[in-house]
Amino acid sequence: MKKIILLLILSFFSSQGFAAGCPDGSEPVKSVSDDGTYFVFNCGGGNTSSSNAENNSATSSAVSADNASSVWKDNGVSDNVAKQLSRVGVNSSANWTQASSFQLFDHPSNVPTVANRNSDVEQVFGDGFSHLVYIVAFNRLFNQECQLKRDYSPVCLDSDRVVAKLTSIKKQILETLIKYPDAVFVISPKPGYEIFYKTADGMHRSHWHESFENNEEAREAFKNLWVFISKVLKDVPDENLAFNLLNEPEFEKMKAWNKREIWKGWTTEIVDVIRVVSPKRTIIIEGIHKSLFARHNVVPSDVLTPIARKNIVYGFHYYNEEWGKQDQSDHLEGVSGLPLPSLSKLKSNMQQLVDYTKHYKVPVVLTEIGVNGPCDGNGPLQKERATYSSVVYETLVLNSIGITWWSLESHNNKPYQRISGDCYNEIREKQMIPDKQLFKALRLTPITTEAKQPSKAVVDALQIILDNEVKKEAEIKALKKAKEHTLFDGRYSFTLSRHHKDEGSKRLGNGYIEINNGIMTVAKEGRTLDTGSIDLYDSFEGQIDKQGNIISGSLNINIMFGEEGSNIVSLKGNKDSQFEGAWNNDWDVILKLRKKE
Repeated sequence: MKKIILLLILSFFSSQGFAAGCPDGSEPVKSVSDDGTYFVFNCGGGNTSSSNAENNSATSSAVSADNASSVWKDNGVSDNVAKQLSRVGVNSSANWTQASSFQLFDHPSNVPTVANRNSDVEQVFGDGFSHLVYIVAFNRLFNQECQLKRDYSPVCLDSDRVVAKLTSIKKQILETLIKYPDAVFVISPKPGYEIFYKTADGMHRSHWHESFENNEEAREAFKNLWVFISKVLKDVPDENLAFNLLNEPEFEKMKAWNKREIWKGWTTEIVDVIRVVSPKRTIIIEGIHKSLFARHNVVPSDVLTPIARKNIVYGFHYYNEEWGKQDQSDHLEGVSGLPLPSLSKLKSNMQQLVDYTKHYKVPVVLTEIGVNGPCDGNGPLQKERATYSSVVYETLVLNSIGITWWSLESHNNKPYQRISGDCYNEIREKQMIPDKQLFKALRLTPITTEAKQPSKAVVDALQIILDNEVKKEAEIKALKKAKEHTLFDGRYSFTLSRHHKDEGSKRLGNGYIEINNGIMTVAKEGRTLDTGSIDLYDSFEGQIDKQGNIISGSLNINIMFGEEGSNIVSLKGNKDSQFEGAWNNDWDVILKLRKKE
């Protein structure tokens, strides 16, 4: 009975025209989801949410492999990037939050690495998402002293940290492409949450944005950052990787009437810098005011209009602040039961992006959208979350406008299930269980067929990284071993004496022993020997280990006054006590080092 009532309600909503038109101009066919909780609209009459058709690509969230609008191709976007960015992907905030592998103030010896687990990234594509966006807290790539001073000038950018971080991400991308060759990744810099602050209007601003908007040196450093990123990732195929210049540009405090045009000029400069290194790389640009539209009568063109460059995708953000963020970690925590917002208004808002792509003839992606999931009685109802998301999907994806969900690790609006009893902790390093109703609404179906072979470019690029890792590991071992031998390098004075149990000890001579890379020799100058030629010292051989013990120590020496002849003495012992060995069984030869000069 409840399902019938729900269908009647949905039928009323559907009469308002929620379903978007198909790319060929026909109307989509309405059907009921498998569980009967919401309507789905499909071109060609099929229920995509329950389709089990074979799919060799890394994704399955689009209605057809050939459905990418010509606007993508006309703008020079590669077929695979167009195909995957115009479907459903997910943002990953693991490299933006305070992951242990990427801290704000790492010890200088710590090398920043990718924060995502390979298994999680592979599951994302295996579950049917078409693209994954790495949100990277790039302010942590500046040196610590500058971070403390909020100095984001070029001299503060730590190139070693940039290369290490991006190389680690690159390796994960390439390893994933071996299994899912059609997957698309996006690198999206964003100031770390730790430098954000909340203003009186409730919005979050960052100190970096203020510097960027008012300081030419900060803008130069940001261009330099993109040069580093582009060079590190140059050999990742263009059809598998795109760049998002900056997640959520602000321009809230800049005192200028033409902020949008200023941002367009700066983005054009950054695009040109990237294109010197990677001429065919697809680049995403988001608009000012965090690229948010449909708030306070703001339409997409108010925050961003196209620049005079090809192979550019335009990204926008959309959130329902009250209903969509029930059970948020701030003032809405624990809230539930708010009524589902007007779906006709939602459809109308999404239609603004459809109108934008048609008017400007450029590709568009909704680069952020999210709705909190239910957990322990809090948050939106699961079926209402699915219905809401289905409207977004039908309006956008059927018009070749992609969706990127926020975010994979978020504790409240992740696309996977929130964990009962643990509703408010990030999902990182925990099992990811798909939210079945949401996945159906977004037409996400698992990849069940065998993937095609990865490209040679991917295999070669990954092999270079693996070879470099082996080489670096060997260099580290060699350096460590060398340091072990150089611990005691230097010049030491010594005395040489003999000892007999009946006669006691007698001094024979002195000199200097020099240790270089652990090898011991007697210096030519300043040496004396009362029992023979000082040239006998040239026979001395010895090597010292990391504990200070002599290895293979020997000396051909004469210890008898007024007599001819010499014998080889095998020396043992430690530099902090003495080296000694037997001479003709009855005598001991003792070589004692003093402190290093």
